[in-house]
Amino acid sequence: MRVFDPNISTFLIGVGGHAKSLYESLESVDSKLIRYLDPLKADWLESLGIAKISQEDLEKELSKNPQVIISFLGGTSEALKKRLELMKLYNNMGGTLPIITHSRSSISARSKIDDGCQVFAGAMVNAFSHIGFGAVVNTNAVIEHDVVIEEGVHVAPSAVILGGAHIGSNAYIGSNAVIIQNTRVPEGVFVKAGSIWNKE
Repeated sequence: MRVFDPNISTFLIGVGGHAKSLYESLESVDSKLIRYLDPLKADWLESLGIAKISQEDLEKELSKNPQVIISFLGGTSEALKKRLELMKLYNNMGGTLPIITHSRSSISARSKIDDGCQVFAGAMVNAFSHIGFGAVVNTNAVIEHDVVIEEGVHVAPSAVILGGAHIGSNAYIGSNAVIIQNTRVPEGVFVKAGSIWNKE
């Protein structure tokens, strides 16, 4: 398990709205150690003293085992799959993929959080749940006890996943959706915002 280290060089991939929430989770970091990669210039990052880096220069830096944080690439199964592939690529090239947890999230000591996960402000992960590689638990989402979330899943703001549920890889759980206890969401499924999922 690799927890974010504010003293190690860090590269942020993608600079959209999700990246702004990610940055809020990096409260303790010295901005001089962060650079970003995106086709677009990010004025909001540069105003914080964070410079842009080219793909070529990033690949050179990967030999030094920096931290790489991948932002959100869109709310579809294909976008989540692409993000997961990108994470594994950078990991194989030498980058480390730290766990990002906001200081106002609540994570049980009896849960398991894999590398590359992002847990945002107000989110809760309860006992004996397992959050898989690269998954995102967004703002105010609730993961109840004994839940399994496979790799690459995105749990959108204020979604609730009740005890014993199993979420397949690269699934997207929309805002305010409720996954009923002991049900299973298959790989790559998009659960609509505000809906109730009660399928076995």
